[in-house]
Amino acid sequence: MLTFQDAKQRLTSAFAPFICTPSKSWDGSLSLLFRNPGTGAVETFVTAIGPEQWQSEVAIARLIGELRLEADTWNCGHLFVDDLEHDANERPPEHSLEAA
Repeated sequence: MLTFQDAKQRLTSAFAPFICTPSKSWDGSLSLLFRNPGTGAVETFVTAIGPEQWQSEVAIARLIGELRLEADTWNCGHLFVDDLEHDANERPPEHSLEAA
């Protein structure tokens, strides 16, 4: 059985470069907030993830897989909008991962 800290670690590392912030409510359900790493803007959030969906290795792997499929639909084109205009060496710091 996974603890909240175990689940939190798996979730935050699974969604890089997004900033994933898990929180646990009084009833054991999990909520996730996903932020854009460049702007800090909220991309999406997921609530009411029951304990049975995150407290085991199989369940957390399934949850991550389902959320990754959903993440493909998030509008992420604005993450680094200037990347097409600049090569990697010229990228402005405010649009690079290093500045995040």
